[in-house]
Amino acid sequence: MNTNIQQIPPNDVLDAISVAVTESDHSTKTMNIIAERASVKVDIMTAIKPYRRASTKPPFSASELIVMAILCSSESSLSVSKTFEWAVRTFSYYAHAALDAYLAVEPDDENDDPAGPRCVIPELRYGLDEWEVPLVDVYASDIYTSNLVRNRENEDTITVPPSAGRVFLARWLEPARKGAFPFLKLPAELRNVIYQMVFQFPSSGLGFAEYGLPMLLQREADDSRVASAWSDSDSGDALDAPPMSKTLALLRANKQIYAEALPFFYRDNLFHFADLAAFVDFAQRLSSERLQHLGSLHVRIIRWSGHSFQPVGHYQSAMQAIGNVKELKKLTLEVEDEYWFNMNKHCRMELGRSSKFTKAEQIPGIKELAKLAAKAELLELTSCGSGVQVEALIRRMVQEIKAGGGKGKKRRRVGRSGAKSTEVVSDSEEGAEKPAKKVKTKRAVKVRSKD
Repeated sequence: MNTNIQQIPPNDVLDAISVAVTESDHSTKTMNIIAERASVKVDIMTAIKPYRRASTKPPFSASELIVMAILCSSESSLSVSKTFEWAVRTFSYYAHAALDAYLAVEPDDENDDPAGPRCVIPELRYGLDEWEVPLVDVYASDIYTSNLVRNRENEDTITVPPSAGRVFLARWLEPARKGAFPFLKLPAELRNVIYQMVFQFPSSGLGFAEYGLPMLLQREADDSRVASAWSDSDSGDALDAPPMSKTLALLRANKQIYAEALPFFYRDNLFHFADLAAFVDFAQRLSSERLQHLGSLHVRIIRWSGHSFQPVGHYQSAMQAIGNVKELKKLTLEVEDEYWFNMNKHCRMELGRSSKFTKAEQIPGIKELAKLAAKAELLELTSCGSGVQVEALIRRMVQEIKAGGGKGKKRRRVGRSGAKSTEVVSDSEEGAEKPAKKVKTKRAVKVRSKD
């Protein structure tokens, strides 16, 4: 009988096998990306052929030009300035525009770059700040694991995953689809997954500054500077989100999709407001149906960036509207005493007050804010500046609301054998069955005594 037992390979052999398998997988993945990149390049060159020698401006957006330039390049990544060079060399329209800009400049003007991107394709720089552009900063980390990030500087090197680029350029590369897809016949679980993919943004949230400006997105790789990005629309850490009409376009399909998908956007995203004016504008424009689904808010009630405040009518209606919020997962409030106590007369008049605020109780809408804070599962309340009166008042009011003391207290008599004592009863306890019977009995006795 053969008594030899097969030995288990030592650890170093297992490690070598593991490394070999990993390198093989990585090599296969790289080859697949190269093949897919070549396929996308062929499709792009076919799509742009009718516009290359045209005298009119090509119909491609700045972000689409950037993605095309990277995927058509012989290199795997490009700097922003190189994407501009590709557009000039590829399209006659931009080539003539660059030449005209160069010839129009004065010979002694050494500080201007007339043929640069800002003059010939001025929107090119801002195309990098659009949320939907699938750009990857190759210096951030490996291309296969990197978050999608953007940089504005011309010498930053960026790339595009071929599969993501094809999806982004689908309107030029894919044939027009015929017929309608039976979306509502999908199982509810699959529809919910699609709603999440469409409406959920990074955990860093959506920022609102002033009316008319686009929503801002903080890139998820750096959450530490989220608050500063919302108050500074020129911050390089913030990206332009798609317009609200485009973001919520799916809701216009039919009533069933509207009812199913609406909560995903308002409940599952964190909304930042640079100041109270931005929050007032948001709350005043939103219907009560949508307000009730809000899940997480970050409101900065400090000096606003504008020169004036919202009209008092809008302010009061907005403060009333926030009462429609049913419950919040998280509420972050940044308050400041100086915001109110040093408010100029013009802004006070717009709020319906001529004299200065001297104490926190005089602040309009403070009760509504406290009620909103009491609905939050997690409340983060901080003071900016020297004073803490506003913060202290909101905390006290929140405690009273949660304890049931916000609507007043009543007293009832308790005791035995003629001994009397009083006990404070909250409104929540007053609704119990036994106290209610006592009240009816007292009323009945009182009526008989009158008779």
